[in-house]
Amino acid sequence: MYNLVIMDRQRSNHLKIKKYIEEAKLDYKVIGTATSVDQAERIITSKNVDLVIGDDAFVGRTGLQLFNTYKDVYPGLHIILFTDHKQYSQTKEALSHGRLDYLIKPVRKSDVVNSLKKMTIQIDAYHAKNAHSMALRDKYDANINQFKERFLMNLIYGSIRQSPYIYNQLDYFNIPYGEAFTIAVYKIDDYRRYQLALDEDEKQFLIFKVFSLIQDKMVVNRLGFAFISRYDEVTLLFTNTTDQIDIIDYCSDYHEAIATDMAIQGTIGIGRTYPSPQAIHLSYNQSVDAILAHDYLGKNTVIHIDYVVRKNDVAYAYAADQENLIVKYAISGQIQKSLKSLSKVINSIQNLEGFEANFYRAFVRKLLAHLYRDGIASNYDFEESLNLSDLDDDIMYIENSQQALEHLQRVIHIIGAYVKDKKNRQEDDLLSRALDYVQAYYTSRISLTSAAQYLQTTPRHLEDIIFKAYEKKFYDFCMMVRINKAKNLLLTTTQSTAEIATNIGFNNSEYFVAIFKQQTRLTPSEFRHQGRMT
Repeated sequence: MYNLVIMDRQRSNHLKIKKYIEEAKLDYKVIGTATSVDQAERIITSKNVDLVIGDDAFVGRTGLQLFNTYKDVYPGLHIILFTDHKQYSQTKEALSHGRLDYLIKPVRKSDVVNSLKKMTIQIDAYHAKNAHSMALRDKYDANINQFKERFLMNLIYGSIRQSPYIYNQLDYFNIPYGEAFTIAVYKIDDYRRYQLALDEDEKQFLIFKVFSLIQDKMVVNRLGFAFISRYDEVTLLFTNTTDQIDIIDYCSDYHEAIATDMAIQGTIGIGRTYPSPQAIHLSYNQSVDAILAHDYLGKNTVIHIDYVVRKNDVAYAYAADQENLIVKYAISGQIQKSLKSLSKVINSIQNLEGFEANFYRAFVRKLLAHLYRDGIASNYDFEESLNLSDLDDDIMYIENSQQALEHLQRVIHIIGAYVKDKKNRQEDDLLSRALDYVQAYYTSRISLTSAAQYLQTTPRHLEDIIFKAYEKKFYDFCMMVRINKAKNLLLTTTQSTAEIATNIGFNNSEYFVAIFKQQTRLTPSEFRHQGRMT
């Protein structure tokens, strides 16, 4: 049953409408009556109202104005208004809104009942849609932790870089944070033993027990948040402490509790602390590398990354995926994209703690080695072909991030020009071979797919190359070759039009003549005559 409000200055009309509803046995419950728009407004804002029915003409405010005020606030609100011809002509465009209906005065019972039935269909549809949305929302709320863990996984892998977005997500998921961010990772030692001894349910429960203990302790002390990042790994995000010793102490406490309470041995790796959440992925990479050092520092312990590498180690200053993008775009000739990724890496380095000059030199050498290595894999020998030795000698004079940026920009521009020139030569070669292929097989049925297979490329790439050179699709390109051959035969032989049509692959000479005229604006005979005249 839907909630209805009657709005009319005359109380006698309230009774009439109630009677119409009762007699028609409509599924409405009158939850309020109003003799003014203000009274109706108070009911709408205090109760769940599905439909308002009544007069549109009131002093000061109209029923339409009431609806326009609240139609977006209450998307389930519908309204039926009684109006005269003059008022209707001024506001009839509002009828395009499915939640509003007008009845012209004088209003008959049948008009009211029919309008109520029509609105019932609209209200039914709204409630069905709303019920689906609410069920979907409940399903989302029940699975909110999946989204939370997806966010955290993206964070530690460096897929999210914008600080405002990260902070908004931390707030949304109620993850406490302060002015420092540190990642630690607990990894179960010798997990293979558990794989062999436990069934699947027991293995899943094993990592959950570790997670639960760590999470409970972190929440009690409001230190941050923990989540399962692998079948044998729990990741700890510290967001409320900057002291390295404190973090090591907390991790040592977790480590001891897991070993004592659960008889599970594991190693905790701890990354460095950073002032920005943008660097969380760096801290994660460090914590994983710290665990890998257990081969010589010992398992079943707590290892900070500073036990393993120097503090300004180039490997942890920026995300590896950005370096991959610099190299990928440079080798593919997309210079602006490569330079944009380079700027992002330089900015991320500048946002971290200060580095010595040796760091920037190591950074440049590391990136160039990556470029040269991947270039060789793509058949580009940059070192040999571009003679970059002079630029390599300049690396020893790099002192800061700006000089590193300028040096790499010069190298990328040189590589870009080289790649572009080589690609142009490769495209010219492909186009030449495509022309040779079509000229050799123009009398046969040539398809784009078969031509691409023969030329060892993709259909899309082949057609792009042809269109770039001739502004023609592959079919039109093949037809151009045929027509050019026909022109040559018309001028150098005495073959008839029908014979030439057959020789260049046309089964129908009339179709050949039509295509020839379309391409040259002359018939074959006119073309031959004109050629002989010249």
